[in-house]
Amino acid sequence: PDGVALVSGSTDNTVKLWDTNQRRLLHTFEGHQFAVASVSFSSDDNMLATGSTDLTVKLWDISQRRLLHTPDGKTLASGSADNTVKLWDTEQQRLLHTFKGHRSPVNSVSFSPDGKTLTSGSDDKTVKLWDAEQRRLLHTFEGHTSWVRSVNFSQNGKTLATGSDDN
Repeated sequence: PDGVALVSGSTDNTVKLWDTNQRRLLHTFEGHQFAVASVSFSSDDNMLATGSTDLTVKLWDISQRRLLHTPDGKTLASGSADNTVKLWDTEQQRLLHTFKGHRSPVNSVSFSPDGKTLTSGSDDKTVKLWDAEQRRLLHTFEGHTSWVRSVNFSQNGKTLATGSDDN
């Protein structure tokens, strides 16, 4: 997020934090039972959310290099194998809302910088734009010819980048 740190999820069940300037590994987070499929920094860069094929989402305290068991007042979004996007209250540790609309598993989710809009990419080859406050579908983007693996907003929130298995 700051242009120096990079995070990667891996099939060895770990999450790695890298320093891109010095090109070295800073820390390895362990805790998932299966491959880590998605990673995302919090807006303040203090936490890291990871999603795994073990069907869990974990929150990590980056400065303390540990798993967060009692996170403080954040909303988390997760994509699910049940074709949904879920919004979570991490303070109360409860489900806030389930967005339905994809026809296949959801691989990636991302909030806009202002937190008002959410996007999701799915094996159904679509990218969906959701109103996170009103909790409704805004638009469905079609055009990929294969699974959508990653979605992310630009820093100003005006551009959406997607990654796919397209050839």
